Amino acid sequence: MQLRGVVVALLYLVLPLIFLLGQTQQGRITGRVTDPSGAVIANAAVSIRNASTGLERTLKTNTAGEYAAPNLDPGTYQVSIEAPNFKTVQQSVKVEVNRDIRADAQMTPGAVNEILEVTGQQPDIETLNDTLGGTITNKQIVELPLQGRDFQNLLELRPGVQRTPGGGFHSVTSNGNRTDDNNYVVDGVDDNDPYYGETVINNAGVQGTPASHLPLDAIQEFNTEENQNADYGWKPGVVVNLGIKSGTNDVHGTAYYFHRNSAFDARNYFNPEPQPLSSLLLHQFGTSVGGPIVKDKLFYFLTYEGVRDRVGNPYNVSSPVTTSIGNPDVSIPDAIAACACTPNPLSLQVAKFFLPNPGYTASATAPTLINFDFNNTNREDNAVIKLDYHLNEKNVFSTRVVYGNSLQNEEDTNALAPQFLSQANTNATVFGVNCTYTPGSHWVNEARFGFNRFWQKIYPIDAFANPATAYGIDTGVTNPILFGFPRISISPFDYLGGNSSWPLYTTPNTTFQFVDNVSYTHGSHSVRFGGEFRYGSSDYLRDTYGRGRVRFSDLEDFIAGNVRSRDFGGGNLLVGDTRRLLTLPAVGFFIQDDWRIRRNVTLNLGLRYDLSLPIHEANNQLANLIPGRGIIQVGDGIGSIYPTDTNNFSPRIGVAWDVFGKGKTVVRAGGAIIFEQPSIRDFVNAGGVNNNPSSASSGVTPGTGNINTFTLSLNADQINWTGTALAGPGSQPIFNTNINGSCSTDFTCDFAGISPNLRTPYVSSWNLNVQQELARNTVLQVGYVGNHGIDLYSHRDINQFDNATGQYPFGTLYPYIAFTDFIEN
Repeated sequence: MQLRGVVVALLYLVLPLIFLLGQTQQGRITGRVTDPSGAVIANAAVSIRNASTGLERTLKTNTAGEYAAPNLDPGTYQVSIEAPNFKTVQQSVKVEVNRDIRADAQMTPGAVNEILEVTGQQPDIETLNDTLGGTITNKQIVELPLQGRDFQNLLELRPGVQRTPGGGFHSVTSNGNRTDDNNYVVDGVDDNDPYYGETVINNAGVQGTPASHLPLDAIQEFNTEENQNADYGWKPGVVVNLGIKSGTNDVHGTAYYFHRNSAFDARNYFNPEPQPLSSLLLHQFGTSVGGPIVKDKLFYFLTYEGVRDRVGNPYNVSSPVTTSIGNPDVSIPDAIAACACTPNPLSLQVAKFFLPNPGYTASATAPTLINFDFNNTNREDNAVIKLDYHLNEKNVFSTRVVYGNSLQNEEDTNALAPQFLSQANTNATVFGVNCTYTPGSHWVNEARFGFNRFWQKIYPIDAFANPATAYGIDTGVTNPILFGFPRISISPFDYLGGNSSWPLYTTPNTTFQFVDNVSYTHGSHSVRFGGEFRYGSSDYLRDTYGRGRVRFSDLEDFIAGNVRSRDFGGGNLLVGDTRRLLTLPAVGFFIQDDWRIRRNVTLNLGLRYDLSLPIHEANNQLANLIPGRGIIQVGDGIGSIYPTDTNNFSPRIGVAWDVFGKGKTVVRAGGAIIFEQPSIRDFVNAGGVNNNPSSASSGVTPGTGNINTFTLSLNADQINWTGTALAGPGSQPIFNTNINGSCSTDFTCDFAGISPNLRTPYVSSWNLNVQQELARNTVLQVGYVGNHGIDLYSHRDINQFDNATGQYPFGTLYPYIAFTDFIEN
């Protein structure tokens, strides 16, 4: 075991410096050159020229008559082939994002200066591999109606990919895989958020509305891949490979403006007449321009898109009636009049913040229902900058930055006042540099550096309002991050205050990526090998109930100041520091051989190895529930929150058979094993291993750690709901924020645990499909796809009450444990 650990460590430290991964947005042109008898022609000169930029690559066919030009940017290319005593053959070929294009040529005897122009429709049949998916072209992207101009809404055009109607958090699935199993790539660099496991650009804000957009006018095209080759790892779902437009030798630009309002919209069910029509106003506008800085050498592309919108939320919420209707159960004035007590001064102060509700405005039978119809608003700005530099025929450089910034206010609870809506402040960035080196006809090397950053704060709109000055109450909360109105729950009404799950800060989530891949052509083999090192991190904070929560059984108890007392149901309060500095390093290597074993049969063979190290916290502020040992903190009995799984070899195999050799009928089959890198949020969340208390004062065993983060369940006597909590000199706070949490038999706590034998999940996939060209531009594909998840993560409560014994499994050994969220394979 010690030797294996040393070997793994050396691999982790050294191999990333040698060679790194092959995922790319670039395509490849391959072909075979023959004479009229079918004999191959070696050493034929092949010239491949980009029609838009003038970039030209020259190479020779090998002894098998084969040539391959990998790492070509999407676009149209002029392929010219010359050989002594044969006419020159020329044809136009369109290269799509991450797609191999076959451009064979049959030479005709004649003089070299005679040109044979090959014309015809480029086949849509895939004859070189078994990868499923396809390309969404720029024409489709621009011309298809697209709600919100979000490219993700086009993913459903590809078989096997589904998106939840309306989009939102984790809404894309592929062939039954989990929603965070998808791999997003922008111009060959990583676009995956390490915490959420989602795309960085177009990731969601408060209610699932994208917090940024990659402008559609910036997308050249994008490609989806399922059952992918060994070039790709980390995620067994769909690979979404986005190619950004580049400048050309001609200046091109666009400008647009989209507007939508409520004039032609039908009323929402909850917005009947005679209520005012709910608000709807959208402004979406942008521009793009691209062209040469130095012709045939240096090109630029720029785009900007802005969004300004306002959308109403017609929905009936339950709020106390603020006029007398003769019912103390629902009316504040009636409850005050009926109270056989002196109304509680703190309750009267809090009651001021219920908006006016005359009763029976939304229902003739339910006086508390009312439609406040608060507006969601969004300000969003997005930009793309890309530069391409063609130093010479052998060296090409490209860099780009994609940036989005937004401020969203959205209703994500049944808010009773506009300041209780939630706000998301978001900055998203994807940056990359690509360097392509072509030393000769058979070798191409591409090195890439990628960086993505997702910075987001989600909090109630009133989060920066000190309760003492804004609301006249002393909550005891002095941390400015946790300012705002506390959650006041009065049954049966919706609660007063903002969403108690916030604040949630990921400030930021980042990924650094170092990539290098090599392509080599030899005979009928087209080989790619390389790897990747990535370093993900998250500066994470989530303070659920950080502003505190107070509960009342009914309106009359609220007026009297009688906090709910049964079963520690008076309220909740988070104590302790929840900020965690998390990292997730990983490394992967691959080799892929596309072997043309016959003129019409290609065999795809690949092997990949991925190593994802355990999540680490900079100050070891993670602890695990380990049955038989107790609550063990990292650095104090365990070296990591779960073990490193080094047995992650994933083979890939596929075959593509061009049945009649004409590129019109192809049978394809393949299989793959793809390992899954976890997202940080799988383990670190509102109820994760980041919030397991481990200190001696927390009442746990062995109690040798220093984590003392608790979400306390408070009894009525732990909450000061009296007039002394009114803000002013000598006030006494509602909550004692210095209270020390402690777990016991009478005060049980919830814990999270991870199996000490946790293994890396993986998915085994296989497919069989037939593609048949029916007519020009029409292809029928019929296929079968199978997936089988193995060692997937599952959650269960390992301390569930046993009806047979009448006891909890941990009742004797750990009597302080209640619910357990235990992760295992």
